[in-house]
Amino acid sequence: TDPRPRGVLPLGALEAGRTGQALWDAMQLALVESGEMHNNVRMTWGKAVHEWSASPAEALARLIHLNNRYALDGHAPPSYGGILWCFGGFDSAAKGGETHAVTGAIKARPIERHAR
Repeated sequence: TDPRPRGVLPLGALEAGRTGQALWDAMQLALVESGEMHNNVRMTWGKAVHEWSASPAEALARLIHLNNRYALDGHAPPSYGGILWCFGGFDSAAKGGETHAVTGAIKARPIERHAR
């Protein structure tokens, strides 16, 4: 069985902010409209894409596409650093050897954390 709660979503659903996750959709729509996203929010936005992609390679390609197309700083090196952070670069591994069904040892960053 697929461990992804909503399954793999088409790229068009992500671009249009139609994932069914209200806060992520709002983040994406704000990025499309303004071209800006706070780095703290961008990290949560980026980690969520794992849940809707068939593989880490697909998630990376999708994030690069979304970031480069919609973010004003999309092609800047620090922006790529933010994307790579979503794959465990520059971030510590999950504590205690915890693993997640989709992201493995990459530390989780639940969208709900930003809803509080």
